[in-house]
Amino acid sequence: MLNIPARIYNAISKPIIFNVKGNSGLYPASASIVIDGEVQGACHRQDWYRWFKYKSSESRNPEYSLSAMIGESLHTFLSNYLKDNVHTTNIVTLSVEQSLFDSNHFISGRIDLFLKDLITNKLHGCDIKSVGDYKSGMVIEQPDTSHILQCAVYLDQFNKSALLNGAQPVEDWIILYMSRDGGSYKLAKYPHSSPFKNMWQFSLTIVDDYVVITNQIGNSKEYKEITMTKIYESYNVLMEFIKTKELPPRDYAFQYSEEHIMGLFKSGKLNKTETKLVQEWIVDKAKPNELGMVKGDFQCKFCDYTTLCYSKNPKEGEKGKQALYNIEPQTLVKKETTITKFNNLL
Repeated sequence: MLNIPARIYNAISKPIIFNVKGNSGLYPASASIVIDGEVQGACHRQDWYRWFKYKSSESRNPEYSLSAMIGESLHTFLSNYLKDNVHTTNIVTLSVEQSLFDSNHFISGRIDLFLKDLITNKLHGCDIKSVGDYKSGMVIEQPDTSHILQCAVYLDQFNKSALLNGAQPVEDWIILYMSRDGGSYKLAKYPHSSPFKNMWQFSLTIVDDYVVITNQIGNSKEYKEITMTKIYESYNVLMEFIKTKELPPRDYAFQYSEEHIMGLFKSGKLNKTETKLVQEWIVDKAKPNELGMVKGDFQCKFCDYTTLCYSKNPKEGEKGKQALYNIEPQTLVKKETTITKFNNLL
């Protein structure tokens, strides 16, 4: 029997063709900021490992890879639909995957979509975010902070270019969410005012250096703690670590300390199950190292370098070598032999 899921799973687990990327700059997705003493956005240490081409210390998870491919398919579908249906949407796609580079902060990246509304003649940037079931429930009422930071960089860069070149400014940057699963009960319980259940958006603008987010029904929220000045300062800090080759401190924790969990408990940031566990621990006189709660930042749990980061020598990881493919010579011989035998039967 031809087992297609198994073949694909094995192919993703052990790829034979690799894409090699150089360092053209720091990514817009590398944006971060400190709010009330806590880092929001990307992890400096993770970006440091990527810059110096450390190999992942984690095993490859085909499930995550499949989700990423589904997300890319949704991105391609939406881009193609907008390009093919200008007459019905009144939206013109001016560019797809357009590159940008900021020499002042050494930021390099590519936007998803640059659009023109034919009804208003206004320009809009758009970043497409495909999210799974769990993440969907977290970005219904407001965007993820990392997505806000990334799109703020895009909008700021485009409007700086417009000002410099006397071009039409960009009205806003749209954060367009598409749910890959559509099964989240929160999508049904908390309407986001989109005509689609599995697709909704937010609009990001910059006012006096800080970010403003507007949802689909026109309600706006000011994020005065998120400023472009602070975002670019964080980029400068990361670049300094790279220049000196000094390993940055961890921005997130794989496992919270009991003191940190108690802080979350007192501020009401634990779920019902976690709250009950802490309450029982307190009744038992809160004995040290006996809380037994597994809780930490998801950034660490899904990082490519978690094992290396928490090792005794976090700078001693294996560096990646340029490997464009991984095909054993005998594999090619076997396949060629099989093909030759098959052709002789025709």
